[in-house]
Amino acid sequence: MCKSFEVLEGYLEKELDVEIKPFIATDYTGV
Repeated sequence: MCKSFEVLEGYLEKELDVEIKPFIATDYTGV
């Protein structure tokens, strides 16, 4: 259970990193 949660958390972090970084980049260049 705990191990599965850690794997899921790491997966979500990677997904958020992929989605957020391009958004921040376009946000800065858009300004």
